[in-house]
Amino acid sequence: MKRSVSALAVVVSLAAMGAGCSTGGQVPDGPASGLEPDADVDAGHSEMTGDPVAPIEPIADDGTPDGTDKPTPRPLPTPRPLPSSPLGPPRVDPIQVTIFNRYLVKPKDQALPDGEIKRLVEEATGAKVTTIRRTAVGYWLVQLEPTTPPRTAEDQQKIIGLLQAGGAFAVVERDQIMQIK
Repeated sequence: MKRSVSALAVVVSLAAMGAGCSTGGQVPDGPASGLEPDADVDAGHSEMTGDPVAPIEPIADDGTPDGTDKPTPRPLPTPRPLPSSPLGPPRVDPIQVTIFNRYLVKPKDQALPDGEIKRLVEEATGAKVTTIRRTAVGYWLVQLEPTTPPRTAEDQQKIIGLLQAGGAFAVVERDQIMQIK
């Protein structure tokens, strides 16, 4: 609304200026117009109003200050730095990489607390456990800390062998990405 009001004001003011300067399509001449019939713009008169106008002289600027022979060096504009993202770099942790850090274990002793299961997994694998939680039917989901380079399916299978060899778990499986059928 504010924009349309200001645009309307501009249009009205331009129309008023045009109407005030309009002569009905005829150019008056003679003494009433303030112009002599052969008046020239360069002679110091304005075409539209007849007022005296200062002649326009071209300005030659070679970049040198008065009295010197060397051009004045002009500073180059300094580029503005790009704004940094307030969120920081994107976090890359796709399921295809983290899936090889995840295992389903079923302890032989169902009464083991999660802290004891975490300790058994860390001792058997030598890797730190980042997440452990109970799932269905006595299984626990164990997620190991990511490595660089990321673990592969082959690395996952080696860890499964280490966990089975420890003897504390009845079942050790790799976690799988669920697929909707």
